[in-house]
Amino acid sequence: MLRALLILSCAISVLRSAGQGFYYTAPLDLAESFPANSTVCYGDEWYRFPTHFLIPPSTRVGWIKDNFAGSLPIPFGLEHPTPGFNTMNKRPPDWVFLKQRECHYHVRVVPTADIQEHDKANCRRLLSPLTPSWARLVWIPNWPYDAHIWNHLCLIRSKYALPT
Repeated sequence: MLRALLILSCAISVLRSAGQGFYYTAPLDLAESFPANSTVCYGDEWYRFPTHFLIPPSTRVGWIKDNFAGSLPIPFGLEHPTPGFNTMNKRPPDWVFLKQRECHYHVRVVPTADIQEHDKANCRRLLSPLTPSWARLVWIPNWPYDAHIWNHLCLIRSKYALPT
């Protein structure tokens, strides 16, 4: 009995880990496709930004003003302390946002139904928060995914984008 419980526990743990990879890796996958020598902007989806370590060196990441008033990700300084951090998660008063015309691409979540309407450079499937909790819990291979609601995390080309 104890052995069966241990095996069941291990199986659920593996399926849970697989679910995390299957359902939520869109931000990491999308960062790999950022075009070189361009500016990619985040707005309302700032919290999906993976890290500056995964962004190609020639790609600039910026932030567009939205409703969030806390600290946003900034490049991490290894040799010197990074200025602007505080213990209250408040945005520094001298924070500089990019203007729309400075962005070549925008990262946005697009519902699956609207995916054809956007000038998308690249999209990755992302599980919607509207998916029931039980369906987000574990990944089950060959399970009928009727309960899953999908969105897409898209790298959308701006009208200010560089010519290709």
